[in-house]
Amino acid sequence: MRALCLACALMIIACSDDEAAVSSAASTSATGGASASSSSSAGGNGSGAGGTMPSGDIGIADGRFVRDGAPFFPVGNFLSSEDGAGPRTHVYLSDDISDGDRDHMIAVAVANGYNVFSVYTYNENDYGGEAITPYASGFGGAFDDAKLDVWEQRLQAVIDAGMYPIVWLVPDDAPGIHAAPVTELKSYFERMVSRFDALPVLWIMALEADEYWGGAQIDELGTHLATLTTRPIGIHQLPGGTDHMTAAWADFGAYQYGFGLGWQELFDDTMTIAALLGNKPLIAMEYDLDAGDNDDRLGLAGAFGGARGVGNGAPMGLAAFMESLPAQMTSSRDDTHAYLDGDGTHAEADMNALTFTK
Repeated sequence: MRALCLACALMIIACSDDEAAVSSAASTSATGGASASSSSSAGGNGSGAGGTMPSGDIGIADGRFVRDGAPFFPVGNFLSSEDGAGPRTHVYLSDDISDGDRDHMIAVAVANGYNVFSVYTYNENDYGGEAITPYASGFGGAFDDAKLDVWEQRLQAVIDAGMYPIVWLVPDDAPGIHAAPVTELKSYFERMVSRFDALPVLWIMALEADEYWGGAQIDELGTHLATLTTRPIGIHQLPGGTDHMTAAWADFGAYQYGFGLGWQELFDDTMTIAALLGNKPLIAMEYDLDAGDNDDRLGLAGAFGGARGVGNGAPMGLAAFMESLPAQMTSSRDDTHAYLDGDGTHAEADMNALTFTK
């Protein structure tokens, strides 16, 4: 069970007009790179966030996420309520929280410029134990269609606020669903996809899947999920785990680094994992539990290290900035700056000031 996140202080970064365009950075290269000074970076989030309803579906092309064929760089924070005043977004669908809590989650995410919003469709004991189930109670049996109607409305509220839902089907700390028969799990996947796949969602099959399921079961369930949807499917594993991210059924990896890393270590790890995944996008998904600007710094390091999205906090404006870069870039760093180079474009991030420019 993860600890609660503290409030995250996000630095709002100003930018020039030419720095606020759109595309995603990729990367595989050796660490190194010349020292350079960094100026202010892209302001505003881009990517449809900040209250503008998303248009078009999210897909994958050329190793990055795209929306209507244009580059899309997911930015969110699934571990924190940002200001410490409400539950985490994963429990957004729970009836144990109030509509006011849900409104607060959305408002805080929009204020931080996020364009994706993570939710569970089932929960037992994770976070504060706020129950989420599509059944009358527990896992299994008849689905509660009236409840699913309400969930659809709640997900639509996220979309109307300018964010794409990332739907996580299986949590950790949930022995009921972890021990369920594969046939029941497949039925659950089928119903969730049939109800919500018409919305512009991304799917993550499970959080820390290798904590409670063997490899054969993970791949059987992932393969089945891939038969149900053409939308991107990701997988999240224990810290350092990647083996199922390279499976044929997985479209992207939602990578967990572990906590306590410095930005240089996270940058180097990101380069390694991005190279391993090849043409599959990597989302730097889980890396920070601390207050302050540490999650911003780590999210920025992940982006410049080759991630195609970040899921645990990032500086304001990062999505639009990363979307403005060419498709294929080479990552490098020194002790204070990170760099991306490719197709005649040079981008750099000052990791102390949390500014980025090209």
